[in-house]
Amino acid sequence: MNQRAASAVVLTLLVGLFDANAGAAQEIHAGAHLSYGSEDFSELGVGVHGTYLVTDEIAGWASFTYHFPGEDVTFWDLNINGHYRFEVAADVTPYVGAGINYSSLSVDVPGLGFGTASTSEVGLNALGGAFMDMDNGMRPFGELRFVFSDADQLVLTLGLSVPVGNGNAEVP
Repeated sequence: MNQRAASAVVLTLLVGLFDANAGAAQEIHAGAHLSYGSEDFSELGVGVHGTYLVTDEIAGWASFTYHFPGEDVTFWDLNINGHYRFEVAADVTPYVGAGINYSSLSVDVPGLGFGTASTSEVGLNALGGAFMDMDNGMRPFGELRFVFSDADQLVLTLGLSVPVGNGNAEVP
């Protein structure tokens, strides 16, 4: 899938997601996370994410992660996922989900006259994780995500989400 088609799919999903619950109170959350991938360029990544609660069980999730694979290499990914939450305990909320991954990799080859080589691709995500409630409204989480693409990999993400706007909102 080319970049224009991938952008159109992501934009359509976002518009549909935010419009689906336009009449209800918005529950939006944001946070930061650390990620580590299992394959090539499997260095630590730092990122930001946002969540929009569509229903009590369904949430939309968008994240951007910048990885640090080494000198002269740039690698980042953007993920748009849907989560389905399970209520199993008052202070733990596990979830499963699926979505779209867009990854970009570029390598600068200085001194050899090649300049920069880059590639990008679109893949599919399958994921699962859990949020933990804290008394101060913050929610740490852990997630395992498998990216199905030309660069298949398992990604471990640990992070923290906080409510934005509505302080009593639940994090999916």
